[in-house]
Amino acid sequence: SALNRANGIRSLISRLSTSIEARHWWDLASWFTVAAGVAVRLFLFFDRRSLWWDETALASGVTNFGMNGLMPEALGGQTGPLGFVFLSRLLVELFGPHEFVYRTVPLIGGVGLLFVARLVVREIINIPLVQIWTLSLFAFSPILAHYSQEFKQYSSDAFASALVIFIGLWIW
Repeated sequence: SALNRANGIRSLISRLSTSIEARHWWDLASWFTVAAGVAVRLFLFFDRRSLWWDETALASGVTNFGMNGLMPEALGGQTGPLGFVFLSRLLVELFGPHEFVYRTVPLIGGVGLLFVARLVVREIINIPLVQIWTLSLFAFSPILAHYSQEFKQYSSDAFASALVIFIGLWIW
């Protein structure tokens, strides 16, 4: 019956969760998931697609104005968190105004999100299979992967949010 099957599945998950050897495999699977998510982001990063209009407006503002001129009116109407804008400007100063340079901060945010998400997931979810499934949602989300290679602050926002959650869990 359905009840017996559900109890059997619960029993199997419980046995898998408590086995030391299974913990080792789940740990490897979580690192593999993070690595696969990083690979997806790097593939998209090196795909060499052109900047969109709003990315170009933000890039123009970051490139053409000094550090004091990085306010919304100087950024072609585009806004972003000051840390994102200043870090982008710093990279442009160091490496020049190239599409890869503009997209480096979002890539760092997207990759960093995967590492922090792994820590958060392991902290709040006790069932390894569910940990891997949840981490896979972060790693293979089309939206999170896309924004990791677009010159907008969204992946950095997701990274900062996950980091705040992790720090909150760590302190608590």
